[in-house]
Amino acid sequence: MINEEKLRMYREYERERKSLNQHPYNCKLIRTLPNGTQDFKLGFWFFKCTIVLSKEMGLWHLSVSGRNRKPSPRQLFVAQAELLPLEVKMLERKGIGIDPFCVHLFQLSGTMRDAIDWLEERGYQRDYVFGNSKNDGWRKGELLIPYSSLPNDSMETVKLRNFKAYVITQETSVQK
Repeated sequence: MINEEKLRMYREYERERKSLNQHPYNCKLIRTLPNGTQDFKLGFWFFKCTIVLSKEMGLWHLSVSGRNRKPSPRQLFVAQAELLPLEVKMLERKGIGIDPFCVHLFQLSGTMRDAIDWLEERGYQRDYVFGNSKNDGWRKGELLIPYSSLPNDSMETVKLRNFKAYVITQETSVQK
């Protein structure tokens, strides 16, 4: 029963986010700075938020601040839904900045999807043998990168860099 309720709430959340992304009406653009950073106002009845949206090193950064209190989860949801692409996953980082009423959200990077995309760009193909997990993974010629070496979804950019370094060393050892 609880799992069905969570699934229903998740589906409603996704449906609402897609709708807000296609028909934004809450966030109003105030100005765009020369470096590409955009300032928005998010207005609710008695409490307004200031939103700063920027892209740093190719990753999204969303700062939402209120005048005398932190933005509500609903306001954070609306800001994300209206201003960011649907595939972008964000994570709140605490202890950044000096404003106690500002919430900083950063795009998650270095996920398993990024690692798989990188392998496909290098010419690897998925190789799956039913019942033989030792030979499952991504193959390019004789080289096999096992599924177990793929990073999990919660990893950071540093771990993705380490995974790429691991694959490159495997490739050079096979070439010798």
